[in-house]
Parts: sequence; C-alpha cells; structure tokens
Amino acid sequence: MIDENQLRYLDSFRKMDNELILEMETFATENLIPILDRHSAAFLELQIKMSKPKKVLEIGTAIAYSSIRIARNLSNKAVLHTIEKSEDNIKLAEANIEKSGLAGKIVLHKGDALEIMPNLTGKYDFIFLDADKEDYKRLFDYSLMLLKKKGILFVDNLLWHGYAAAERVPKKFKNSTRMIREFNSVFMSQQNLKATILTIGDGIGLAIKIKKRNSKNVKDATSFCDEVEKFSEHKLLVKTDLQKLVLAAVNSLNEELFFSIAFTAKYVQGLLRVIQQAGTNPEIKNLQQIQTDLTENMEKISVDLRTLLAGSSSENKAAFEEKYLALTAESFANMRKLLNDFEWVKVYQNQLKRAK
Repeated sequence: MIDENQLRYLDSFRKMDNELILEMETFATENLIPILDRHSAAFLELQIKMSKPKKVLEIGTAIAYSSIRIARNLSNKAVLHTIEKSEDNIKLAEANIEKSGLAGKIVLHKGDALEIMPNLTGKYDFIFLDADKEDYKRLFDYSLMLLKKKGILFVDNLLWHGYAAAERVPKKFKNSTRMIREFNSVFMSQQNLKATILTIGDGIGLAIKIKKRNSKNVKDATSFCDEVEKFSEHKLLVKTDLQKLVLAAVNSLNEELFFSIAFTAKYVQGLLRVIQQAGTNPEIKNLQQIQTDLTENMEKISVDLRTLLAGSSSENKAAFEEKYLALTAESFANMRKLLNDFEWVKVYQNQLKRAK
C-alpha cells in the first residue's frame, strides 16, 4: 500500500474541486460513511472520460459521491443508473444529486440490488461495483450478464484495507476479508474477462469483457447472455432457480450444458405425457421401454444439474439437492416444475433459431 508521505505528495497536485464534492468528502469522513477514495474516484473519472460510455450502472450509491463524479463526465445523451438500499443514504443521495444539477443524467433505483438487477433492461457499457462485501460474488454474477461485450467493470475495495494480503487479520475483519479473497480469485480467473487488480486507493479491480475465448467446444458466453436476455422477455428469468442455473452456466462458461438440459427436459416432458395417456390410448404398447427411457433421462438431468452447479456455493448446491434431487415425492413435483421451465427455454430457443 502507498505510504502517507506519497499520498501527501500526490495530494499537492490536486486541483481545487467543486464545493459539493469537497462538502461530501468532509461529510463522509465526519459521519463514517464509506465513499470511494478520492484517488480511486479520479481514476474512475478518467476511465469514464476515456471509454465514453452511453449507459453506466453503479451498484452502491451511498451519498452519491461517485455517482456525481461519474455523471459529470458523461456525454450529453449518456445516463447513469445507480442502486441504493439504505433509506438514510437515499435521502442524502437525492439531496446531493439535486444540488449537483445532474439529476437529468442520474436514475436512482431504490432497493436491494439483488432484486433490482434481474429486472433491469438492456446492457451497460460500464459497471461500477461498490456495495456490501458479502454480496460481491452474487452482484458480480449479475454484472457479467448486464455488461456489454467490450464493456468495462470497475470494482472497489479489493485490497480491503490491506487485509486481503495480510497474514494476520483482526477478528472483526476476518469474514469480510475471506469474502474479498474469494471474490478476487473468481474475478481474476473469469474466462470472459481480461482483468487486473490495481494498487489505487483500497484496491481497484478493472476488467473488460472479452468477445472470444480459447475453448473451441463451447459457444461464446457473451452470445449466451444475449440469448438469456431474450428469454427474459418471456419472464423465464423471473423464476429464481432457473436464474441461478443461468448464472452457473455463465460463470462456468458451460452454456452448452444448460441448453443440453433444456433439450433433455423437453424430451422427458414428452415421455411423461405419453405415460399419462397410456391408460386411455391403446396404441401405446411399449410402456415399459418408455419408462426405462424416462428413468435414464431423469438420471442424466440429475447428473447434468450437479455438473452445472459444481462451481456454485455449497449452500446453493445443497438447496438444489434437497429441492430437486432428493428422490422424494416433493422433490419430484419440484423437478416437474423445473423441467417445464427448461422445456420453455428450449421452445423459445427453437423460435429464435427459426427467426434468424
């Protein structure tokens, strides 16, 4: 980390900022409200100036310090969407945005980002993530889906007060430090990002979403995200568990497996309908073979679901095991609902192909 003498030296070059920015910095310090380090904020502004995004998403508004610094560097037709769940912060943010004269460039979404992000429409050229550290991984998942090809992801606090690299961590920072370390590993290993962590402020993660990757056997994850965006028009992604599987596919670059499950699900649904008609349709004579086929394909779906969820959290995997794979009457009923969702994914994918 940079030492105090170097910080003072760099501060000597700082040009006088506008009164509102200085006022917000003082207010944040006096009221212990975390905002973006001013050196990181200057770097963020520079990134906005260079990349010239038309649509920006900020996750974590706080008092709108970084929101205003982003918005004042946007072009005339560009817009910033920013999300904040703290009611106290929302009031302060609204007042500061009004004072800044930039209200026409800033759209403030009030609520939990994990609930708001799945319902955002379109994609973003630039995403700034600076929210609760325990949510970083899940917010990162949604950010990848919302980020355009060649879009920039800017993440704060990846050195976490120096504790991310420390051997000894104070007890009150142990859990948050563990989460940041886990996030950093995921961030730096993400195959559809070109990423780095910079020693600016409290550690800035900077990444660009790349268009291609080396794998020849799997389609580009970004094209998969484009198709997922179209699925959302049919409200399939409102279904939480299907959404989790989509995120697992994106994170593991395993979208082919996702669509393979959809194909098998459509086939299984067809077998189940045949079995249901067997009692009233005398032409159905190979019922035993159909039931064997059903068993084999259900086993295949179970294996594929576990494979797709391999990189998910232990809590997520355990929840799917209990809800869908426990071989109980309840889990079978839940599986039928999930297969129905997957069947519609396949139907809609076929519609997209025919439309091309």
